[in-house]
Amino acid sequence: MELSYNQFIDSISITLGDLTELKFLYLYSNQLSGLIPSELGNLKNLTHLELSHNQLTGSISITLGDLTELKFLYLHSNQLSGPIPSELGNLKNLTDLELSNNQLSGSIPITLGDLTELKFLYLYSNQLSGPIPSELGNLKNLTGLDLSDNQLSGSILITLGDLPELKFLYLDSNQLSGPIPSELGNLKNLTHLELSHNQLTGSISITLGDLTELKFLYLHSNQLSGPIPSELGNLKNLTDLALYSNQLIGSIPITLGDLTELKILYIYSNQLSGPIPSELGNLKNLTHMELSHNQLIGSISITLGDLTELKFLYLYSNQLSGPIPSELGNLKNLTHMELSQ
Repeated sequence: MELSYNQFIDSISITLGDLTELKFLYLYSNQLSGLIPSELGNLKNLTHLELSHNQLTGSISITLGDLTELKFLYLHSNQLSGPIPSELGNLKNLTDLELSNNQLSGSIPITLGDLTELKFLYLYSNQLSGPIPSELGNLKNLTGLDLSDNQLSGSILITLGDLPELKFLYLDSNQLSGPIPSELGNLKNLTHLELSHNQLTGSISITLGDLTELKFLYLHSNQLSGPIPSELGNLKNLTDLALYSNQLIGSIPITLGDLTELKILYIYSNQLSGPIPSELGNLKNLTHMELSHNQLIGSISITLGDLTELKFLYLYSNQLSGPIPSELGNLKNLTHMELSQ
């Protein structure tokens, strides 16, 4: 039954629970309100349930755990509240579970680790708290895990390194603490790693340099310390590197000049020292470079004039000296440049 993209209002009729042969129920992108009827748990043959982008309220009915043939469960972008029912762990055939953009609270049930067919688990933008369950390491088929924008605490579990198919890992905007596990270096298929806006400490693991498929690496707005690993220069597919607002020290590795696909380089607001490497002039695709609020010394490298795609160049609040290179006049696409302080 496909009734999505309409302007249906009021609640979902409990009589839909009488359609016991139904396999597909699509009611998304309407203006439906009220509760999810417990009677939907009678639809034992249902494989696809899509109720997202409505105004549904109340808790997720535990009877949805009776839909053992279900493969896709989309309840995102509503106003659902209360805990995630542990009964959802009964849905052994589930491949996609999306509960994001609601007001769900409580901890992530450990029973979600029983969903071994799951490929996508999206719980972002809720009010979930507590630790990330180690049982999620059982989800060997998972390609996308997004737990961002919640209130999760504790450390990043080393068991997440056991998810060999993972391509997207978003844990940003939580209250996670402790180090970045070196085991994340096992995720050879990872293209997006987003751990920003937490309370992570310790150094950046050199094993992240093993993630050679990585395109986006966001570690900013934490309490990371120590040097930037030269091994990050192995990430030849990287387009976005954001390490700003940490406590990183040491010099900028010359190996960052090997990241020839890089478009965004943000390492401002750290305690980096030493000169700006001339090798950064190899980053011909770079559009945004911000190295401000560090303790960089020496002159501005003339090789920065080779970055002809550059739109934003922020080097202010350092200890740079010497002349402003005339070669910066080659940056014809530049719209913002700050060399103050």
